[in-house]
Amino acid sequence: MYILIKSKLKNEETEYTGYGIAYPRDNYIEVIASDISLDREFVNSIIDKCNKYNAAPEQAADIIYDSLE
Repeated sequence: MYILIKSKLKNEETEYTGYGIAYPRDNYIEVIASDISLDREFVNSIIDKCNKYNAAPEQAADIIYDSLE
C-alpha cells in the first residue's frame, strides 16, 4: 500500500513543501519519488491509482510519469 510523504525542500529562491510517494516494506520505507508535486491532492490521486492496480514499486514510476503528462 503506497503512502503520501511530505518533504520540506529548498531551491535557490524559496523553501517549499513537496509531496511524494513511498512504499512501506517489512523493516523500512522505500521512497519511490520524494518531490512529485506541490499539490497534495494530485499526488494522492497517483497513490490511489498505484493502490487500485496493486502496482509493484517498479511500476509506480510509470504511473507517476503518465500522470504528469
